Amino acid sequence: MPNRVRTDSDKTSAPSTRTCYLLKDLYDCIRNRPFNKPFSLQHEDGSVDEALKTEQDMKNALWRRKNPFLQRPVVFKC
Repeated sequence: MPNRVRTDSDKTSAPSTRTCYLLKDLYDCIRNRPFNKPFSLQHEDGSVDEALKTEQDMKNALWRRKNPFLQRPVVFKC
């Protein structure tokens, strides 16, 4: 008898939020998110970069904010 799994397409999961103090942690968050799911980065000053999809997008956003080596923590939201 086959196992049947019920999936609810209406079910929405809470967004994943994590404060990253190290680039390694930020890369882990990006690499462990669902494939092609956009994410956002919230910076210390309250500004937010949204709809980022790749590691290169993340790098560009950090360079624009003059925080390329994560001297100041960011909040990752996916």
